[in-house]
Amino acid sequence: MDWDAFYRACYAILVEHAGAIADDVDNFVLHALKDDHPLTEWRFSGKLGFGGKFRRLDHKVYVDYYPEDKSKERDGIVQRVNFMLGDLMPPGGVYGSPAEHARFAPIIPTTLEEAFTALDRMLSIEDRNYLQKAEDPESAAVSLHHSLGRHLRNKWGLWGEGSPLKRCLREDHGITHPDDMSGFILREYCRVRYPTRHQLLAKDD
Repeated sequence: MDWDAFYRACYAILVEHAGAIADDVDNFVLHALKDDHPLTEWRFSGKLGFGGKFRRLDHKVYVDYYPEDKSKERDGIVQRVNFMLGDLMPPGGVYGSPAEHARFAPIIPTTLEEAFTALDRMLSIEDRNYLQKAEDPESAAVSLHHSLGRHLRNKWGLWGEGSPLKRCLREDHGITHPDDMSGFILREYCRVRYPTRHQLLAKDD
């Protein structure tokens, strides 16, 4: 993620649609990229009045302004700007400064291999032991359908149409339904990472 470009794009929206001062962009980006005392808000005022602020909170970036300055025009600006800022955000949102984001942001995989890497990071020791002891990959996937499988479907965007992982599974593996996608991921992960005795014997044959 090119965070410098991201915050410059954010500020360009503030300038064009909310009246922020264009010459302040470098100072804004400098504070947005700092890892010590991470930016949570930036007052730009502009068309939103003295209380017009850019905020980075709750895994998203957005603008708001003081309630006492409320007007229909300003509400329209906030709605328009926040819609455009939302389009810029990476999958899963923005987790603080670039260093914080790298540490805490969830991995949203785009390929099957990236999904395996994300599971490596995500699974607990208990999960790993369970997968190792499973009779076969199919039974492991079925038993995890309503727990880990649900988590993958919801958090990795398998229900949405904009998910690169969903597109990969559909185009490269011919899988179209999210339930089948999560099952396929778990089956393949179990097969590749924790081959069963049956598979090992089959290889020997």
